[in-house]
Amino acid sequence: MPIKTVIAIIAFSSVPLLAQDHKLGVELRNLQSQSEVQVIVQYSHDPTDADHQKLVGKGAKVRGVMHSIKSGSYSMPGYSVAELEQNADITHVSINHKIRPKLDYVNAAIYAPLARQTFGVNGAGIGVAVIDSGISHDTDFGKGSRIVYEQDFAGGGTNASSGMVNTLPV
Repeated sequence: MPIKTVIAIIAFSSVPLLAQDHKLGVELRNLQSQSEVQVIVQYSHDPTDADHQKLVGKGAKVRGVMHSIKSGSYSMPGYSVAELEQNADITHVSINHKIRPKLDYVNAAIYAPLARQTFGVNGAGIGVAVIDSGISHDTDFGKGSRIVYEQDFAGGGTNASSGMVNTLPV
C-alpha cells in the first residue's frame, strides 16, 4: 500500500476524534459561575417529571415546559450546566436570552411621517384590534396598559378592563 494512501486513511479515520459534538451552546461551555443561569434544555422526547427531577437534583428550578419543541426552561447554577452534556436524553442546551421589542423602524415601516404630513393625523382616538395566540400583561404591555377588552378563545381568560371572566360563546 502506498504511503500516501496510508496517510490519507489515518487522517480520515481520526476526523471523528477531532470533531466534538457539543450539546451546550457556545455561551455555556466552560461556565463555572455560581450565579443562576436561565437555560432552555431540549430533549429527545417530551420532557417528563423524571427529567425535571434530574435537573432539580442539580439545583435547577423548573420555569416552564414547551411540549411543542420537547423542551424545558430552567434556572440553574452555572457550575452544574456542564453536567447536562452527559445526559443521554438531552439533545441541546442554550441560554434563554431575554427578548425585548425593537421599535427602531416602526415609524418608517408604517409610513407614519407621511400620514402626519399628508393627512395631519397622529393616531389619537384610534382603537386597534390584535389577534394573538397569547400575551402576558406584565411583560408584554407593562404597567399602565390601555387594553380595554380581551377575549380568550381557548377558555378561562378575563376581561382586562373589569377582571371578569369572559363567558361569551365562541
